[in-house]
Amino acid sequence: MSSGATKRAERSLICNLCLRSFARLEHLQRHRRTHTKEKPFACPCGRAFTRKDLLRRHERLNHGIRAGNWPVELSEQPLNIAPESTTTGPSLQDRNSAQSEQAQPPTPANYPGFVDPVPQQSLPVNSPLYFDDLLKVYDDPVLDFSRFMDMVSSDFDWSTMNPGMGVDHQEVQPIVPVSAMLSDQTNVTPNHSRPRVPDGATDNDDFQELKPTLDPWVVSEAQRAAITQSLTPFQTSLGDFKLPSRSALGRYMKGYVDGYSNHHPLVHIPTLSIASPARSPEFVLALLAMGAHYRYETKMARRLYHAARSVIVDRQTRGGPLSSPAKAGIPGRGTMDRLRALVLVATFALSQKDGDFIRESLECQGWIASLLRSVPMPQHNHAKAGDNWRQWASIEEDIRTIFSAYCLLMKQTILYDTPPMVLSHELDLSLPSSCREWIAATPSEWLAARTTVPPAISFRECLRSQLATTQPQVPTPSLSPMANYVLIHALLQRIYLANSLSQDVDRPSLSAAETDSLERALNNWRITWKASPDTVHDLHDTYGSMAFASTALLGMAHVRLQCNLGPWRQLQSCDPPTVAAKLHECPLPERSPHLPHALLHSIHALRISVHMGVAYFSTRQSFSWSLYHVFCGLEFAVFTSKWLQVVAQNCASVPLTDYERQIIQWIIRVVRDGLESHDETDSDEYEIADDELRRPQETIRFLKFAVPKLWAQMFIACNSPWPIARMIGESLEHYAYLVRDEV
Repeated sequence: MSSGATKRAERSLICNLCLRSFARLEHLQRHRRTHTKEKPFACPCGRAFTRKDLLRRHERLNHGIRAGNWPVELSEQPLNIAPESTTTGPSLQDRNSAQSEQAQPPTPANYPGFVDPVPQQSLPVNSPLYFDDLLKVYDDPVLDFSRFMDMVSSDFDWSTMNPGMGVDHQEVQPIVPVSAMLSDQTNVTPNHSRPRVPDGATDNDDFQELKPTLDPWVVSEAQRAAITQSLTPFQTSLGDFKLPSRSALGRYMKGYVDGYSNHHPLVHIPTLSIASPARSPEFVLALLAMGAHYRYETKMARRLYHAARSVIVDRQTRGGPLSSPAKAGIPGRGTMDRLRALVLVATFALSQKDGDFIRESLECQGWIASLLRSVPMPQHNHAKAGDNWRQWASIEEDIRTIFSAYCLLMKQTILYDTPPMVLSHELDLSLPSSCREWIAATPSEWLAARTTVPPAISFRECLRSQLATTQPQVPTPSLSPMANYVLIHALLQRIYLANSLSQDVDRPSLSAAETDSLERALNNWRITWKASPDTVHDLHDTYGSMAFASTALLGMAHVRLQCNLGPWRQLQSCDPPTVAAKLHECPLPERSPHLPHALLHSIHALRISVHMGVAYFSTRQSFSWSLYHVFCGLEFAVFTSKWLQVVAQNCASVPLTDYERQIIQWIIRVVRDGLESHDETDSDEYEIADDELRRPQETIRFLKFAVPKLWAQMFIACNSPWPIARMIGESLEHYAYLVRDEV
């Protein structure tokens, strides 16, 4: 590593307001003034600046003074500021506050084509004339462009272009382009003078509309170099892989926070530092891959995914177990980071429309299960952290990682009908903490949140309460959205195991006693979910999407009790006709009094999208979906269609019950509203006018086609970044035409 790179990597002083890192205390102190707006460097004319180099630039450009050599007559009294000049620029009034602090530059009376708006008596003696000053007076857009280019340049680490401009030179010009640096040592003609926009986003002496936005996910070149260095031991496996630019890295971090972390909060964002030497490189690459996919940058997302997986496989083939000792001073961090990497990599792979990715996702099952069993779960005790916020965050992050890994294994079981790799009773630790504790951005906020939340609850104890045959006498526990999310996965595992033990392999069905017991457990879960203080329905809320996903899984659980679609899905084929044909072979459910819950959940899930507008929801709001919304939608569509088929076949011999008639009328209203609102289904073929069900068989046969057709349209057009969503939409479209064409 070069000496310049070494110095950049040694930046250890952190600004607690924006998380930028610095090598020297004076640099950090100077940077903090961009937040406090303190301006200690004053000019005799009355203007003040946050940095000494800005004061020198002001003296040079506006007063013709170099190195602070002021004439006596100018240093003893302030300069006369020129009165406001007229201009044709439409935004002058909005910038009066900024320009009132700037000395208005002179314009020569004989300048061709212009009238001098500045009285000559207001000019300082021997004031120099610059071309940019003329542009500034006349609000010329060329100056806007010049300052814009300087603003862009200010975000670039110029020391990477010139090794001689490392951190030791920051006091002279920390982030100014080379051409601007040279202006202090050479005579610059007016045509080459370019005022530079400072790097601070709060300086008020420049065009505010051209200032860089404040974004905490700014990755420095030193951080990027640290991540690159951590990949060196795996260079053989990585091949020609090259880490993206630091601008892209910051963008992917923001993508991860906005996308995946809302659905699966297994990383503590307030204390996250991807350039920390304690972080495993495969975890960093996997996190960036997720973020890139949520920024719709598919090519780079796949490159990062393959790089992360290469590091994981490299550790396996070298003979070093994935659970190798953690880095010194950080107990378990190495193991847990690798588990986090496996969860992210496996989730990424199962969301693709590609058989190779699916196989790679399933290959991770054994590795994840092995790591879960190697983690000392009983030691994950928050009491050990005391009032240490970072230690508590590390423990909570590990707890959530273990549960995320468990939920991922269950997701693979649900999607691909594979046996559970880890059973619920193997997890012996507390459920995830409250939202207020988890999202607290500072130690003080965290301490304040801890005083308002109940103590932690054991996962085993809570699950035992959910499965109780009678209503628990103890008060309903107050759980976080993620805790409810974990518990519904445990109940789905229970349903899967019950279905697997069914006597009839070809037509699995549960006994009435088993169905009643599991429905009671689902009702207990619903009561707990409703009583949780952090349960919200706002998809834009940090945890609203988790609560929403949990209700989708509740609906799937009710469907699986009545019609087990698991063995009849061939999603791993990634071929829509194959998926549709296999689903079409699934046995029909029976008309029974146990069906209302499954039907109401299935129709309500469709009604949400129709109520918002199918086109709007699919193109604007489906980003808020987790993958579960897509998988649950597939089951809801097929289950509703199959139930309608059963009713259509025997409604002539077995009259409709009151609840069946009400449900069918509800389906009619939802389907009619959804199809009419969609641009591609406005023909007479999709009209439904049988509100009174005078033609039940004809209407119901049409509905069994229309329901999966409507779901298909929504998934095919959805803005989800995951390709499997559109593949499921295409599968439902094939399925809809299969049921329409049958007798």
